[in-house]
Amino acid sequence: MTNEHARLERKWSTSEHGCGCAFMRDWYGRVFLRRLFANRQEVDSKHGNPEHIRLSRLPEDARTDEDPLWPKEIQRTYYTLLQNSEAYDPVDRIRKKMSRLHLEDNRVNGQPIGTARDNTPAGRSERSYRNLLSLSRVCTPRVQVAVWGWLWNRWATDRRCKQGQRSMCRLCRSHDSEDSAEHLCRCSLVHQLLTTLNLDPETMLGRRAWALACPSINSVEKLALLGMAIYAANTVAARLRHAASLVLGDAEILQALRQCVKESTKGHAQAIRILREVWMTDRSTSGMPKTGVCSRKRFMAASSSSSKKLKTQSNNREASKGRREFVSRGDAIFHSSTEIAEEANSTYERASGSDKQ
Repeated sequence: MTNEHARLERKWSTSEHGCGCAFMRDWYGRVFLRRLFANRQEVDSKHGNPEHIRLSRLPEDARTDEDPLWPKEIQRTYYTLLQNSEAYDPVDRIRKKMSRLHLEDNRVNGQPIGTARDNTPAGRSERSYRNLLSLSRVCTPRVQVAVWGWLWNRWATDRRCKQGQRSMCRLCRSHDSEDSAEHLCRCSLVHQLLTTLNLDPETMLGRRAWALACPSINSVEKLALLGMAIYAANTVAARLRHAASLVLGDAEILQALRQCVKESTKGHAQAIRILREVWMTDRSTSGMPKTGVCSRKRFMAASSSSSKKLKTQSNNREASKGRREFVSRGDAIFHSSTEIAEEANSTYERASGSDKQ
């Protein structure tokens, strides 16, 4: 088949009929079956023939002559092979996106934390990639989108959308501030929000922390709480940006940030448990307990003890219900037996009276 393609193309290239042959050569190059055959040859050269691909997906101890699922999985298998071969390296992609943040500048980002490897571009991108993967397991998708949006520079701030026009931060409204993603990670109201979440603002504020490249993010609890704070800052700032006539005080904006943190956990059981560990049941002025974020062992122990307590309460309710049913059933049996005895006594008295007569 390949030789036939080459012969036809060579014939049209060397033919004396220029315009007609050029049209036929262009038409023949766009024929669906020819392009399908070319794609088949390309895949076979990269990944092997279909039989080789079919055998590679089977376990070693499986029978090669029986594969009933292959007709259903052949398209998905080929799609997976092609997508994996053309996919970019996520760590390199994150490293390229982080280059605009200038994380190596200590004058802007403060003194680095961790080892020398942690403060290299490769170390930061690898740590950010691992934290992004972990974030998908402890937070809702809306929080993940907000964190990805900050790192990918897709927040709709005035600095990004209005070219050359500068405006104040929508949260703190300080005169030396600007409405930008870089300022929100250092905003004073976000500083207070992190304090209420029992996170250290000195290490959880700034470009390195919000890029999830800071070594101080050493637990899933801190990662989840930081993601909630990033989501709250973006959501409240966007709401105030679209409602320019709405004027709120610092206390009202801080309360809105706290409420947004709470709403960010809806529908995610693990995120709710993590936030519940740091949120006080009696809302004091601080809104949070003074103790630090719990460790993973304490978090699992608290979850286990609460589930055991609920199970014990359920068992107690079932037992009390069974006791009530047993007592009511016994009362019914006692009343019925009393009625039978009274009826028997009356029958006996009537019989004795008739005998005496």
